Amino acid sequence: MASLHKNRRTTLERIEKFVSRVYFTDVNLYGRIYPQQDNVDIFHWPLPQNKHWKTISFDEVVKQTFTPVCLGSCFGPTFATHWFKVVVKIPESWSGKEIHLRWNSSSEALLFNTLGDPLQGFTGSPDHQKREEFIISKSWERKETEQELVYYIEMACNSMFGAGKGGMIDAPDLDKKYALEMANIAVCDTVAYRLLIDLELLFEMAKELTDVDGKGDSRGYQALYAGNQIVNAIQADDWNEAQRISNDFFKHRNGQRAHVIDAMGHCHIDTAWLWPYDETIRKCARSWASVIALMKDYPEMTFVCSQAQQFSWVKQHYPSLYKEIKHFIDLGRFIPVGGTWVEMDGNIPSGESFIRQFLYGQRFFIKEFGMRSQEFWLPDTFGYSAQTPQILRHVGISRFLTQKLSWSLVNRFPHHNFLWEGLDGSTVLVHFPPADSYEASCKVSEALKTERNLLDKGRVTKSIMLYGYGDGGGGPHKPMLDRMERLKDVDGVPKLMNSTPNKFFENLEAESSQLCRWVGELYLELHNGTYTSQADMKKFNRCCEYKLRDAELLLAVSLALDRIPLVDVVGLRTNIDEAWRLLLVNQFHDVLPGSSIELVHTEAKQWFRKCLRLAEEVAERCIAYLQGKANQQLTTPSFINTLPWSRNAIIYEEEKPVRAVNVQPMSWCVKELGGVTPVVIDKTGGIYKIANQWFSVEIDSCGRIISMIHHASGNQVIPAESFGNQLVLFDDIPLYWDAWDCMDYHIETRNVVNRPSSTEEEVHVELQTPLKVTLKWSQSVGKQSRVHQKIHITAVDCFVQFETRVEWSENRKFLKVEFPVEVHANQASFDTQFGFLSRPNHKNTSWDSAKFEVCGHKWADLSEPTWGVAVLNDSKYGWSVHGKTITMSLLRSPKAPDANCDMHEHFFRYALMPHHGLKSRFDVIKESYNFNCEMISTKSVNDISVSGSWFTVDSSSIVLETVKPCEPMLNSEDAPVKKILLRLFESCGDRTQARIETNLPLLDYTLCNGLEEPIGPTSSLAASAEGKKFFTASFTPFQVKSFLLSF
Repeated sequence: MASLHKNRRTTLERIEKFVSRVYFTDVNLYGRIYPQQDNVDIFHWPLPQNKHWKTISFDEVVKQTFTPVCLGSCFGPTFATHWFKVVVKIPESWSGKEIHLRWNSSSEALLFNTLGDPLQGFTGSPDHQKREEFIISKSWERKETEQELVYYIEMACNSMFGAGKGGMIDAPDLDKKYALEMANIAVCDTVAYRLLIDLELLFEMAKELTDVDGKGDSRGYQALYAGNQIVNAIQADDWNEAQRISNDFFKHRNGQRAHVIDAMGHCHIDTAWLWPYDETIRKCARSWASVIALMKDYPEMTFVCSQAQQFSWVKQHYPSLYKEIKHFIDLGRFIPVGGTWVEMDGNIPSGESFIRQFLYGQRFFIKEFGMRSQEFWLPDTFGYSAQTPQILRHVGISRFLTQKLSWSLVNRFPHHNFLWEGLDGSTVLVHFPPADSYEASCKVSEALKTERNLLDKGRVTKSIMLYGYGDGGGGPHKPMLDRMERLKDVDGVPKLMNSTPNKFFENLEAESSQLCRWVGELYLELHNGTYTSQADMKKFNRCCEYKLRDAELLLAVSLALDRIPLVDVVGLRTNIDEAWRLLLVNQFHDVLPGSSIELVHTEAKQWFRKCLRLAEEVAERCIAYLQGKANQQLTTPSFINTLPWSRNAIIYEEEKPVRAVNVQPMSWCVKELGGVTPVVIDKTGGIYKIANQWFSVEIDSCGRIISMIHHASGNQVIPAESFGNQLVLFDDIPLYWDAWDCMDYHIETRNVVNRPSSTEEEVHVELQTPLKVTLKWSQSVGKQSRVHQKIHITAVDCFVQFETRVEWSENRKFLKVEFPVEVHANQASFDTQFGFLSRPNHKNTSWDSAKFEVCGHKWADLSEPTWGVAVLNDSKYGWSVHGKTITMSLLRSPKAPDANCDMHEHFFRYALMPHHGLKSRFDVIKESYNFNCEMISTKSVNDISVSGSWFTVDSSSIVLETVKPCEPMLNSEDAPVKKILLRLFESCGDRTQARIETNLPLLDYTLCNGLEEPIGPTSSLAASAEGKKFFTASFTPFQVKSFLLSF
């Protein structure tokens, strides 16, 4: 009977309380799911604190001495491991019933059988993500030989989201203990369980489709009264009637034009975040074992899974689970997506790093599973570079999924389905799940939000829903699958269907003619503090990228010249691969951005250092091979220039500059640099006046530039009454996400650091020679910090360099440096992957204002057509350019999730470079590479057999970014590949043609994609009059091209 009073609130709450896991559980439906329970015998063995879980096998674990333990016992500390042996004796009276093992250790745990096969994960918290039940049997029948069942449980002393001390993102409490709250077996009343699912759905439909004034959808009221009738039937103990009412309601189908939701299981697992890398390995096992268990019970279920690194970890540590995963991949149900090694940050990695994410990820998927991902999958990254569409196209991907822009704080992104046009004009098809989540639960509210929130109504007929808990893993739970089965086609709710990414995107491609276009970056109006947090992550990343570039160039040249013994080739390539994988893992979107706990960043630094060591060892060995005979005396100081243009440098003896030299492009051809204009210095009234060939600069007593004249143009760089190299300190207290966010209001708290009344060690001369002048100063910053700076002006550099050391120990402060410049422009340019991006330097709109802190790489610039000023750096990524002031972010001091974030000494460099404006953009780009890619100091002999440049590029805008050995064939990885790869890009936004010339014994060239697969015909290299080989290539603005050259 329906509620006689038709009181919406009381009827709704009656149903809600009847299925509540908190209220009235002694008399409601939830309390009837397990009518019979029995104890289990529990035995415990702690993994010794001096051992790591990876160092002991399952076979060794089961041989240990387990001792009895009881409920309520506590185990720890945080991130420790404890093993339990659980002995189950099922009563004979339970025959024919569904039996569950129930476990909650207030933590994560993994269930094993006696063979060591992972069966399922357990989750003890948070409450809404608990997974406490494992189905022993759906219809128990005891075998004659089966008196008892034995299981093993590995307990990880952490919750799904680490062990924050006070709050989720707080630094972890490393002494936390976890209580064993539940361990038993129980009979599951499957009728009660199914009715519980149905009542939850009816409650949600009633809540979502009705309103307080009675003007809601009639289907909502039908759900309300059906739910009320079911409660009455159950209370009357008429379970058949309750099921009849429920089945009668859910049999009513949708119309033909109902919106369709393509549902896919999903489990976003952060490769590291509030837990260390090694815990992620176990999270993968717990989550994916649970998925496999569900797939065996739900034959239509599909599951999408990204990050090749995580597959690789499971393959190494859980081979039996990996075998099952591969089986379901073969069936097309467990679907690898994304194509990348990890879900990397979308702003900070270089363009080459982006491509390597796909190169290593897709090669893994092809080798292991015989397939490649067709869509880029990056649902949780903090914004997306404008070059992403071209990079995707370059690696053979035309589809992209994310949802992170739904987090933007100010402006709502206007589409959920659109064509995204990148920096070069390339486009990819993009979908944002309209539920604005990658961890739905298949609830009615989520299905309705998917349709109601959709910003492309009338243009598309389908949307994606990703269901399954994420961030800390977990994935789909059984109730989600049961809800989805009920909501497959129910009147009043969009159709919820099992599907795959490929099926969805094929449908979206068919409808794409109606979609709008978005041009440029996908900027997240949040988490912009991650461009600066954990400065060491950024510095190591930049350094590793360039060291690997050098190592690969030298290895490729050595191979082409046949200088490396075959026995050494495989080892050197293995080192390069290992170094790249270490770098790629550390580019994960909570590691490189600086938003992980201290344990993660400590380990990441170790991995960065190993990456550097491997790259440097490869480079050193290749240099030795190239130098030839071991008995030759190497006496002459020399440089190796790994960049595709000539460079000037200073040779030092006993740390003193002695002469200037020029090094030819990509070579070690060093020549004396004649006619060098000396650096001159004068001091007048506390102001230092220094001049070189390019500029004259005046620096005051506290290290600020008060004047700078560009000689060639006669222009003043610094506006009147302004100061360059002005250090400023801001309060930096965000709304919640400490390491992630800097808020717009921080700009209102500006405090000048270096001003005459505060400088403690005034500027003085440290070095004065014709080739180089160095000034030095220092002073305190904030309450407990100090900055030390050397200002260098040389005879060979067209910029002023600021070599900076900061002893940093602040609490939620933000250190920046400002350069007001006398340039009139309405937009600023910022270095990005394979090009640059222009952004407004004003606040005309809310979209402009929201970009008060943006990401850029090696440089930022304000330019007029024939006049401009750039700021270069060696390790920074946060910028703001407003009006005429270029501001670079230097250091932050958040306290969560790492309470010691950046609390140590820092070294970094930046520079101020005036130039000839837009027409000299390539000069800025070249100097930024010079600033970051140091020439390799070495010694040479007079008769080195390799002379001239290995490669040169005749162009005023083309950068030869990469020279590397070609990847080996997947089916014969040890066989030598006699090809090298060249990757070039147009850097200035111009159409041009380039001539690429080499003195290496190369034969032909072939256009290829980013995965090093040929996409064009093979052509022979032409020969110049000097006998060098060359080929030409045309480029459109910001275009990336890759070529295979054989030898």
